[in-house]
Amino acid sequence: MNKLWAAVILVLGFSSCSSKQDGLRTDFENPPEEFRPMPFWHINGYMTRAGIEKELGDAKSLSGFGGVTVLPVSPGTQWGTGKPCPGTEPAYLSDEYFERYADILDISGKQGTQVILYDDIDFPSGSAGGRLRKEYPQYVRKYLSKEEFRVKGNQPVSRQRKDTASVLAAVSALNEQTREVLDLGPYMSGNTLTWKAPAGEWRVMFFNCGVSMDSYHGNLVDYMQPEAVSRLLEMTYGEYDKRFNRYFGSVITKTFFDDVGFVHQENAWTPAITDIFKEKYGKNPALYYPALFYDIGPETGAARVAFFDIRSELMAEGYVKQVSEWSGKRHLSSMGHPPENYSPNSVVANGDILKYYRHVQIPLLDAIFFYGRGLNGFKQISSAADRGDKPVVGAELCGAFPADMDSLTLYRVALEAMVRGVSFVVPHGMWYTTDADKIRIPPLIAPENPLLRDALPNYSACVGRSCLILQGGRRVSDIALLWPITAIQA
Repeated sequence: MNKLWAAVILVLGFSSCSSKQDGLRTDFENPPEEFRPMPFWHINGYMTRAGIEKELGDAKSLSGFGGVTVLPVSPGTQWGTGKPCPGTEPAYLSDEYFERYADILDISGKQGTQVILYDDIDFPSGSAGGRLRKEYPQYVRKYLSKEEFRVKGNQPVSRQRKDTASVLAAVSALNEQTREVLDLGPYMSGNTLTWKAPAGEWRVMFFNCGVSMDSYHGNLVDYMQPEAVSRLLEMTYGEYDKRFNRYFGSVITKTFFDDVGFVHQENAWTPAITDIFKEKYGKNPALYYPALFYDIGPETGAARVAFFDIRSELMAEGYVKQVSEWSGKRHLSSMGHPPENYSPNSVVANGDILKYYRHVQIPLLDAIFFYGRGLNGFKQISSAADRGDKPVVGAELCGAFPADMDSLTLYRVALEAMVRGVSFVVPHGMWYTTDADKIRIPPLIAPENPLLRDALPNYSACVGRSCLILQGGRRVSDIALLWPITAIQA
Protein backbone atom coordinates (compact mmCIF):
# COMPACT_ATOMS: atom_id res chain seq x y z
CA MET A 1 0.00 0.00 0.00
CA ASN A 2 2.81 2.42 0.90
CA LYS A 3 4.60 1.72 -2.39
CA LEU A 4 1.42 2.36 -4.37
CA TRP A 5 0.74 5.58 -2.45
CA ALA A 6 4.29 6.80 -3.06
CA ALA A 7 3.91 6.10 -6.76
CA VAL A 8 0.65 8.06 -6.94
CA ILE A 9 2.20 11.04 -5.16
CA LEU A 10 5.26 10.98 -7.40
CA VAL A 11 3.25 10.83 -10.61
CA LEU A 12 0.86 13.59 -9.59
CA GLY A 13 3.69 15.72 -8.25
CA PHE A 14 5.59 15.32 -11.50
CA SER A 15 2.56 16.28 -13.52
CA SER A 16 2.00 19.36 -11.37
CA CYS A 17 5.63 20.46 -11.59
CA SER A 18 6.03 19.80 -15.30
CA SER A 19 3.32 22.31 -16.16
CA LYS A 20 5.04 25.03 -14.14
CA GLN A 21 8.77 24.50 -14.40
CA ASP A 22 10.83 24.76 -17.54
CA GLY A 23 13.77 22.45 -17.55
CA LEU A 24 12.31 19.97 -15.05
CA ARG A 25 13.72 17.07 -17.02
CA THR A 26 17.21 18.53 -16.74
CA ASP A 27 16.77 19.17 -13.03
CA PHE A 28 15.45 15.65 -12.54
CA GLU A 29 18.53 14.17 -14.19
CA ASN A 30 20.85 16.33 -12.09
CA PRO A 31 18.93 17.72 -9.08
CA PRO A 32 19.94 21.22 -7.94
CA GLU A 33 21.74 21.50 -4.59
CA GLU A 34 18.67 22.87 -2.79
CA PHE A 35 16.90 19.49 -3.12
CA ARG A 36 19.84 17.26 -2.25
CA PRO A 37 20.72 16.01 1.25
CA MET A 38 22.47 18.53 3.52
CA PRO A 39 23.84 16.42 6.37
CA PHE A 40 24.94 17.50 9.81
CA TRP A 41 28.66 18.23 9.70
CA HIS A 42 29.79 17.72 13.28
CA ILE A 43 32.96 19.70 13.94
CA ASN A 44 34.90 17.28 16.17
CA GLY A 45 38.40 18.63 15.78
CA TYR A 46 40.54 21.65 14.98
CA MET A 47 39.32 23.39 11.84
CA THR A 48 41.71 24.68 9.22
CA ARG A 49 40.89 26.21 5.87
CA ALA A 50 42.61 23.33 4.10
CA GLY A 51 40.61 20.76 6.07
CA ILE A 52 37.37 22.62 5.44
CA GLU A 53 38.10 22.88 1.72
CA LYS A 54 38.80 19.15 1.41
CA GLU A 55 35.72 17.99 3.31
CA LEU A 56 33.32 20.38 1.62
CA GLY A 57 34.78 19.44 -1.75
CA ASP A 58 34.35 15.73 -1.01
CA ALA A 59 30.81 16.32 0.23
CA LYS A 60 29.93 17.78 -3.16
CA SER A 61 32.00 15.71 -5.57
CA LEU A 62 32.17 12.30 -3.84
CA SER A 63 28.87 12.26 -1.94
CA GLY A 64 26.66 14.44 -4.09
CA PHE A 65 25.41 16.46 -1.11
CA GLY A 66 23.84 19.85 -1.73
CA GLY A 67 25.48 21.41 1.30
CA VAL A 68 26.05 20.90 5.00
CA THR A 69 24.44 21.72 8.33
CA VAL A 70 27.38 22.91 10.44
CA LEU A 71 27.03 21.50 13.97
CA PRO A 72 29.61 22.49 16.61
CA VAL A 73 30.05 19.88 19.36
CA SER A 74 31.62 19.74 22.83
CA PRO A 75 34.14 17.07 23.81
CA GLY A 76 32.28 14.02 25.03
CA THR A 77 32.12 10.25 25.08
CA GLN A 78 31.21 8.03 22.18
CA TRP A 79 27.69 6.66 21.94
CA GLY A 80 27.76 3.00 22.93
CA THR A 81 31.47 2.74 23.85
CA GLY A 82 32.25 5.59 26.23
CA LYS A 83 35.48 6.45 24.39
CA PRO A 84 36.54 10.12 24.68
CA CYS A 85 35.83 12.18 21.58
CA PRO A 86 37.08 15.67 20.67
CA GLY A 87 34.97 18.80 20.37
CA THR A 88 34.98 21.86 18.16
CA GLU A 89 38.14 23.95 17.87
CA PRO A 90 38.62 26.87 17.73
CA ALA A 91 36.21 27.36 20.63
CA TYR A 92 32.55 27.91 19.76
CA LEU A 93 31.64 31.61 19.31
CA SER A 94 35.28 32.73 19.56
CA ASP A 95 36.75 35.09 16.97
CA GLU A 96 38.84 32.24 15.58
CA TYR A 97 35.74 30.05 15.31
CA PHE A 98 34.02 32.70 13.21
CA GLU A 99 37.11 33.01 10.99
CA ARG A 100 36.79 29.33 10.14
CA TYR A 101 33.04 29.70 9.68
CA ALA A 102 33.80 32.44 7.17
CA ASP A 103 35.97 29.92 5.33
CA ILE A 104 33.04 27.47 5.28
CA LEU A 105 30.79 30.09 3.72
CA ASP A 106 33.39 31.31 1.26
CA ILE A 107 34.22 27.82 0.01
CA SER A 108 30.58 26.76 -0.13
CA GLY A 109 29.67 29.85 -2.13
CA LYS A 110 32.46 29.25 -4.62
CA GLN A 111 31.54 25.61 -5.21
CA GLY A 112 27.81 26.31 -5.37
CA THR A 113 26.67 24.45 -2.26
CA GLN A 114 24.61 25.71 0.67
CA VAL A 115 24.96 25.95 4.44
CA ILE A 116 22.29 25.47 7.10
CA LEU A 117 22.93 27.54 10.22
CA TYR A 118 22.65 25.29 13.28
CA ASP A 119 21.83 27.61 16.14
CA ASP A 120 23.94 26.38 19.06
CA ILE A 121 26.55 23.86 20.11
CA ASP A 122 25.42 20.27 20.77
CA PHE A 123 21.76 19.67 21.46
CA PRO A 124 19.23 20.65 22.69
CA SER A 125 19.42 24.19 21.32
CA GLY A 126 19.30 27.03 23.81
CA SER A 127 22.47 27.32 25.89
CA ALA A 128 24.85 29.50 23.85
CA GLY A 129 27.52 26.97 24.73
CA GLY A 130 26.84 27.41 28.45
CA ARG A 131 27.22 31.18 28.37
CA LEU A 132 23.54 31.88 29.05
CA ARG A 133 23.60 30.28 32.48
CA LYS A 134 26.86 31.98 33.42
CA GLU A 135 25.82 35.45 32.31
CA TYR A 136 22.03 35.39 32.76
CA PRO A 137 21.13 32.63 35.25
CA GLN A 138 17.63 34.08 35.67
CA TYR A 139 16.83 33.13 32.09
CA VAL A 140 17.46 29.37 32.22
CA ARG A 141 14.68 26.78 32.26
CA LYS A 142 12.26 26.61 35.13
CA TYR A 143 10.19 23.82 36.60
CA LEU A 144 7.14 23.32 38.78
CA SER A 145 7.63 21.52 42.08
CA LYS A 146 5.33 20.79 45.00
CA GLU A 147 5.99 20.79 48.72
CA GLU A 148 3.15 19.28 50.70
CA PHE A 149 2.15 18.12 54.15
CA ARG A 150 -1.04 16.81 55.75
CA VAL A 151 -2.99 18.44 58.53
CA LYS A 152 -6.16 17.49 60.39
CA GLY A 153 -9.06 19.90 60.84
CA ASN A 154 -9.14 22.47 63.62
CA GLN A 155 -5.35 22.25 63.91
CA PRO A 156 -3.22 25.42 63.81
CA VAL A 157 -0.55 25.44 61.12
CA SER A 158 2.70 27.40 61.03
CA ARG A 159 4.94 26.16 58.26
CA GLN A 160 7.71 27.77 56.23
CA ARG A 161 8.21 26.60 52.66
CA LYS A 162 11.61 25.07 52.04
CA ASP A 163 12.24 26.24 48.48
CA THR A 164 12.52 29.94 49.22
CA ALA A 165 14.66 30.58 46.15
CA SER A 166 11.76 29.78 43.80
CA VAL A 167 8.77 31.88 42.79
CA LEU A 168 5.70 30.88 44.78
CA ALA A 169 3.01 30.10 42.19
CA ALA A 170 0.27 29.18 44.66
CA VAL A 171 -0.49 27.83 48.14
CA SER A 172 -3.47 25.50 48.22
CA ALA A 173 -5.23 23.11 50.55
CA LEU A 174 -7.14 20.07 49.27
CA ASN A 175 -9.75 18.37 51.42
CA GLU A 176 -9.09 14.67 50.93
CA GLN A 177 -12.69 13.67 51.54
CA THR A 178 -14.74 16.35 49.78
CA ARG A 179 -12.13 17.48 47.18
CA GLU A 180 -12.73 21.08 48.17
CA VAL A 181 -9.76 23.35 47.39
CA LEU A 182 -8.86 26.49 49.34
CA ASP A 183 -6.50 29.30 48.40
CA LEU A 184 -4.11 29.81 51.32
CA GLY A 185 -2.28 32.73 49.75
CA PRO A 186 -3.91 35.27 52.12
CA TYR A 187 -2.42 33.35 55.05
CA MET A 188 1.16 33.72 53.83
CA SER A 189 3.54 36.20 55.44
CA GLY A 190 6.78 36.15 53.53
CA ASN A 191 7.59 32.46 53.20
CA THR A 192 5.57 31.36 56.24
CA LEU A 193 2.05 29.98 56.23
CA THR A 194 -0.03 30.62 59.36
CA TRP A 195 -3.48 29.01 59.15
CA LYS A 196 -6.05 27.06 61.11
CA ALA A 197 -7.52 24.19 59.12
CA PRO A 198 -11.30 23.75 58.98
CA ALA A 199 -12.84 20.39 59.79
CA GLY A 200 -11.60 17.46 57.70
CA GLU A 201 -8.26 16.10 56.53
CA TRP A 202 -6.23 18.38 54.28
CA ARG A 203 -3.25 18.26 51.96
CA VAL A 204 -1.46 21.61 52.08
CA MET A 205 0.69 22.35 49.05
CA PHE A 206 3.26 24.99 48.12
CA PHE A 207 3.62 25.17 44.33
CA ASN A 208 7.07 26.53 43.46
CA CYS A 209 8.43 27.62 40.10
CA GLY A 210 12.21 27.37 40.35
CA VAL A 211 15.25 27.68 38.11
CA SER A 212 16.50 24.36 36.79
CA MET A 213 19.93 23.33 38.04
CA ASP A 214 20.02 19.73 36.83
CA SER A 215 22.98 18.69 34.72
CA TYR A 216 20.96 17.81 31.62
CA HIS A 217 18.91 20.98 31.21
CA GLY A 218 20.48 23.44 33.62
CA ASN A 219 22.14 25.42 30.82
CA LEU A 220 19.09 25.76 28.60
CA VAL A 221 17.00 28.87 28.13
CA ASP A 222 13.44 29.13 29.40
CA TYR A 223 11.84 28.46 26.03
CA MET A 224 8.57 29.99 27.22
CA GLN A 225 9.97 33.32 28.48
CA PRO A 226 10.15 35.81 25.58
CA GLU A 227 12.77 38.13 27.11
CA ALA A 228 14.99 35.14 27.91
CA VAL A 229 14.77 33.88 24.33
CA SER A 230 15.50 37.35 22.96
CA ARG A 231 18.66 37.55 25.04
CA LEU A 232 19.79 34.11 23.90
CA LEU A 233 19.22 34.97 20.24
CA GLU A 234 21.44 38.02 20.63
CA MET A 235 24.20 35.73 21.93
CA THR A 236 23.94 33.17 19.11
CA TYR A 237 21.99 34.16 16.01
CA GLY A 238 23.01 37.78 16.51
CA GLU A 239 26.71 36.94 16.25
CA TYR A 240 26.20 35.28 12.87
CA ASP A 241 24.02 38.18 11.75
CA LYS A 242 26.75 40.73 12.50
CA ARG A 243 29.36 38.82 10.53
CA PHE A 244 27.62 36.91 7.76
CA ASN A 245 24.44 38.75 6.84
CA ARG A 246 25.64 39.07 3.25
CA TYR A 247 25.45 35.29 2.89
CA PHE A 248 21.84 35.06 4.08
CA GLY A 249 19.42 33.88 1.43
CA SER A 250 22.18 32.70 -0.90
CA VAL A 251 24.80 30.47 0.76
CA ILE A 252 22.99 30.27 4.10
CA THR A 253 19.43 29.30 3.25
CA LYS A 254 18.01 27.76 6.44
CA THR A 255 18.37 27.75 10.22
CA PHE A 256 18.10 24.66 12.41
CA PHE A 257 17.05 24.23 16.05
CA ASP A 258 17.19 20.90 17.83
CA ASP A 259 15.24 19.13 20.60
CA VAL A 260 13.42 22.22 21.88
CA GLY A 261 10.79 20.80 24.20
CA PHE A 262 10.03 19.21 27.56
CA VAL A 263 11.54 15.70 27.48
CA HIS A 264 13.71 14.91 30.53
CA GLN A 265 12.02 17.80 32.29
CA GLU A 266 8.34 17.10 31.87
CA ASN A 267 7.55 19.47 34.75
CA ALA A 268 8.96 22.45 32.79
CA TRP A 269 7.08 25.58 33.83
CA THR A 270 7.38 29.35 33.80
CA PRO A 271 5.95 31.97 36.22
CA ALA A 272 3.80 33.62 33.57
CA ILE A 273 1.49 30.59 33.44
CA THR A 274 -0.11 31.57 36.75
CA ASP A 275 -0.99 35.10 35.65
CA ILE A 276 -2.16 33.99 32.19
CA PHE A 277 -4.47 31.40 33.75
CA LYS A 278 -6.10 34.06 35.91
CA GLU A 279 -6.47 36.54 33.05
CA LYS A 280 -7.62 34.03 30.42
CA TYR A 281 -10.14 32.09 32.49
CA GLY A 282 -11.09 34.61 35.15
CA LYS A 283 -10.49 32.04 37.88
CA ASN A 284 -8.16 31.82 40.84
CA PRO A 285 -5.27 29.51 39.77
CA ALA A 286 -4.59 28.49 43.38
CA LEU A 287 -7.90 26.63 43.34
CA TYR A 288 -6.76 24.57 40.34
CA TYR A 289 -3.02 23.94 40.74
CA PRO A 290 -3.75 20.80 42.84
CA ALA A 291 -5.47 19.28 39.79
CA LEU A 292 -2.04 18.84 38.18
CA PHE A 293 -1.29 16.22 40.83
CA TYR A 294 -4.60 15.04 42.31
CA ASP A 295 -8.28 14.53 41.62
CA ILE A 296 -10.13 17.68 42.67
CA GLY A 297 -13.50 16.50 41.46
CA PRO A 298 -15.44 17.27 38.25
CA GLU A 299 -13.16 20.16 37.27
CA THR A 300 -9.96 18.09 37.32
CA GLY A 301 -9.78 17.45 33.59
CA ALA A 302 -10.73 20.98 32.60
CA ALA A 303 -8.10 22.44 34.94
CA ARG A 304 -5.36 20.29 33.47
CA VAL A 305 -6.42 21.17 29.94
CA ALA A 306 -6.32 24.87 30.83
CA PHE A 307 -2.83 24.75 32.35
CA PHE A 308 -1.31 22.56 29.65
CA ASP A 309 -2.89 24.55 26.86
CA ILE A 310 -1.27 27.71 28.21
CA ARG A 311 2.06 25.91 28.38
CA SER A 312 1.80 24.72 24.78
CA GLU A 313 0.89 28.25 23.65
CA LEU A 314 3.93 29.68 25.41
CA MET A 315 6.17 27.07 23.81
CA ALA A 316 4.84 27.82 20.34
CA GLU A 317 5.02 31.59 20.90
CA GLY A 318 8.41 31.52 22.64
CA TYR A 319 11.61 30.07 21.23
CA VAL A 320 10.00 28.52 18.17
CA LYS A 321 8.26 31.70 17.04
CA GLN A 322 11.17 34.05 17.73
CA VAL A 323 13.64 31.89 15.84
CA SER A 324 11.25 31.61 12.90
CA GLU A 325 10.57 35.34 12.80
CA TRP A 326 14.31 36.09 13.01
CA SER A 327 14.93 33.71 10.11
CA GLY A 328 12.08 34.99 7.97
CA LYS A 329 13.25 38.60 8.24
CA ARG A 330 16.59 37.51 6.77
CA HIS A 331 15.18 35.47 3.89
CA LEU A 332 15.95 32.20 5.67
CA SER A 333 13.68 29.26 6.42
CA SER A 334 13.65 28.01 10.00
CA MET A 335 13.53 24.28 10.57
CA GLY A 336 13.69 22.20 13.71
CA HIS A 337 11.94 19.76 15.97
CA PRO A 338 11.07 19.00 19.58
CA PRO A 339 12.28 15.84 21.31
CA GLU A 340 10.00 12.81 20.97
CA ASN A 341 8.35 14.37 17.94
CA TYR A 342 6.75 10.99 17.16
CA SER A 343 5.39 10.41 20.66
CA PRO A 344 1.64 9.94 21.04
CA ASN A 345 1.86 12.01 24.23
CA SER A 346 2.54 15.43 22.81
CA VAL A 347 1.80 17.14 26.13
CA VAL A 348 4.92 15.95 27.96
CA ALA A 349 7.10 16.15 24.85
CA ASN A 350 6.34 19.50 23.23
CA GLY A 351 2.93 20.74 24.39
CA ASP A 352 0.78 20.46 21.29
CA ILE A 353 2.70 19.54 18.17
CA LEU A 354 0.17 21.15 15.82
CA LYS A 355 0.63 24.45 17.65
CA TYR A 356 4.37 23.92 18.03
CA TYR A 357 5.02 24.04 14.28
CA ARG A 358 2.67 26.86 13.34
CA HIS A 359 5.43 29.49 13.00
CA VAL A 360 8.20 27.26 11.61
CA GLN A 361 8.80 27.59 7.88
CA ILE A 362 9.90 23.92 7.55
CA PRO A 363 8.46 21.54 10.16
CA LEU A 364 11.00 18.79 10.77
CA LEU A 365 10.91 15.25 12.13
CA ASP A 366 13.72 13.30 13.77
CA ALA A 367 14.33 9.58 13.06
CA ILE A 368 16.91 8.23 15.51
CA PHE A 369 18.35 5.08 17.10
CA PHE A 370 17.19 2.41 14.63
CA TYR A 371 15.17 1.83 11.48
CA GLY A 372 11.43 1.83 12.07
CA ARG A 373 11.45 3.75 15.34
CA GLY A 374 8.83 6.48 15.42
CA LEU A 375 7.19 5.66 12.10
CA ASN A 376 3.70 5.75 13.56
CA GLY A 377 4.16 9.33 14.72
CA PHE A 378 5.81 10.99 11.73
CA LYS A 379 2.51 11.98 10.15
CA GLN A 380 2.01 14.39 13.05
CA ILE A 381 4.73 16.61 11.58
CA SER A 382 3.48 16.57 8.00
CA SER A 383 -0.05 17.11 9.31
CA ALA A 384 1.14 20.20 11.14
CA ALA A 385 2.74 21.37 7.90
CA ASP A 386 -0.45 20.75 5.92
CA ARG A 387 -2.53 22.52 8.55
CA GLY A 388 -0.25 25.55 8.28
CA ASP A 389 -0.02 25.44 4.47
CA LYS A 390 3.73 24.86 4.58
CA PRO A 391 5.09 23.37 1.34
CA VAL A 392 8.24 21.65 2.70
CA VAL A 393 8.67 19.09 5.49
CA GLY A 394 12.18 18.22 6.65
CA ALA A 395 13.70 15.18 8.31
CA GLU A 396 16.81 14.60 10.42
CA LEU A 397 17.64 10.98 9.65
CA CYS A 398 19.79 8.15 11.03
CA GLY A 399 21.19 9.76 14.19
CA ALA A 400 22.64 7.12 16.56
CA PHE A 401 21.90 4.32 14.09
CA PRO A 402 24.37 1.40 14.26
CA ALA A 403 27.86 2.28 13.09
CA ASP A 404 27.73 -0.60 10.59
CA MET A 405 24.50 0.60 8.98
CA ASP A 406 24.36 -0.45 5.33
CA SER A 407 23.35 1.57 2.29
CA LEU A 408 19.95 -0.11 2.00
CA THR A 409 19.03 1.27 5.40
CA LEU A 410 20.08 4.70 4.19
CA TYR A 411 17.45 4.42 1.44
CA ARG A 412 14.79 2.75 3.58
CA VAL A 413 14.86 5.48 6.20
CA ALA A 414 14.58 8.25 3.60
CA LEU A 415 11.75 6.57 1.70
CA GLU A 416 9.77 5.79 4.86
CA ALA A 417 9.99 9.48 5.76
CA MET A 418 8.99 10.60 2.27
CA VAL A 419 5.81 8.53 2.14
CA ARG A 420 4.86 10.31 5.37
CA GLY A 421 5.25 13.75 3.86
CA VAL A 422 8.99 14.58 4.02
CA SER A 423 10.48 16.53 1.14
CA PHE A 424 13.88 17.64 2.48
CA VAL A 425 16.56 15.53 4.19
CA VAL A 426 19.34 16.18 6.74
CA PRO A 427 21.27 12.92 7.29
CA HIS A 428 23.10 12.44 10.60
CA GLY A 429 25.85 12.71 9.46
CA MET A 430 29.33 13.88 8.47
CA TRP A 431 32.15 14.41 10.98
CA TYR A 432 35.17 16.70 10.62
CA THR A 433 37.48 14.08 12.12
CA THR A 434 36.44 10.78 10.56
CA ASP A 435 38.47 8.32 12.65
CA ALA A 436 36.05 5.69 13.95
CA ASP A 437 37.03 6.25 17.59
CA LYS A 438 36.56 10.03 17.32
CA ILE A 439 32.97 9.95 16.02
CA ARG A 440 30.76 10.59 19.03
CA ILE A 441 27.46 9.52 17.47
CA PRO A 442 27.45 6.98 14.62
CA PRO A 443 27.01 6.35 11.78
CA LEU A 444 29.50 8.20 9.58
CA ILE A 445 27.68 9.17 6.39
CA ALA A 446 30.66 10.27 4.32
CA PRO A 447 33.12 8.90 1.72
CA GLU A 448 35.44 7.70 4.50
CA ASN A 449 32.86 5.05 5.46
CA PRO A 450 33.54 2.02 3.19
CA LEU A 451 30.04 0.65 3.80
CA LEU A 452 28.37 3.75 2.37
CA ARG A 453 30.99 5.40 0.16
CA ASP A 454 29.97 3.91 -3.18
CA ALA A 455 26.26 4.39 -2.54
CA LEU A 456 26.32 8.08 -1.60
CA PRO A 457 26.30 9.68 -5.09
CA ASN A 458 23.25 7.69 -6.21
CA TYR A 459 21.58 8.13 -2.83
CA SER A 460 21.98 11.90 -3.03
CA ALA A 461 20.64 11.96 -6.58
CA CYS A 462 17.67 9.79 -5.60
CA VAL A 463 16.85 12.00 -2.61
CA GLY A 464 17.29 15.11 -4.74
CA ARG A 465 14.93 13.85 -7.44
CA SER A 466 12.33 12.80 -4.90
CA CYS A 467 12.45 16.11 -3.04
CA LEU A 468 12.32 18.04 -6.32
CA ILE A 469 9.05 16.33 -7.17
CA LEU A 470 7.54 16.13 -3.70
CA GLN A 471 8.06 19.83 -3.04
CA GLY A 472 6.07 20.53 -6.19
CA GLY A 473 3.26 18.11 -5.38
CA ARG A 474 -0.25 18.72 -4.18
CA ARG A 475 -2.79 17.01 -1.97
CA VAL A 476 -4.89 14.45 -3.85
CA SER A 477 -7.40 13.60 -1.12
CA ASP A 478 -8.54 14.82 2.29
CA ILE A 479 -8.39 12.37 5.17
CA ALA A 480 -9.09 13.73 8.65
CA LEU A 481 -8.10 12.12 11.93
CA LEU A 482 -9.20 13.42 15.31
CA TRP A 483 -6.33 15.07 17.18
CA PRO A 484 -7.26 14.19 20.81
CA ILE A 485 -5.05 16.79 22.44
CA THR A 486 -7.53 17.78 25.13
CA ALA A 487 -8.02 14.16 26.15
CA ILE A 488 -4.24 13.77 26.48
CA GLN A 489 -3.97 17.00 28.48
CA ALA A 490 -6.72 15.85 30.81
